[in-house]
Amino acid sequence: MANRDYDIVAEFRHKTETRQISVDSYYGETTGSGTYHLGELVEISVTPNEGFHMVHWDDDEDETALVRRFYLDRYTPRFFEAILESDATY
Repeated sequence: MANRDYDIVAEFRHKTETRQISVDSYYGETTGSGTYHLGELVEISVTPNEGFHMVHWDDDEDETALVRRFYLDRYTPRFFEAILESDATY
């Protein structure tokens, strides 16, 4: 039981976690490596060198887009590799 009025101030802080994302490819230039906050929209991309084309990203054989966008969550892989293939025919 309180005998007088009290002012109570609550201080809240947003908990932020980060994850390191690495993007790599042989035979091409990549963008998107860096540190991201959980829940943040991530964009990774690859530009194949001349004479090469995109096959798929290493974590998803159905994903063939040169640019990928996704929201970072705790289950997102930390390393992405763009699998590229030579245009040459033998």
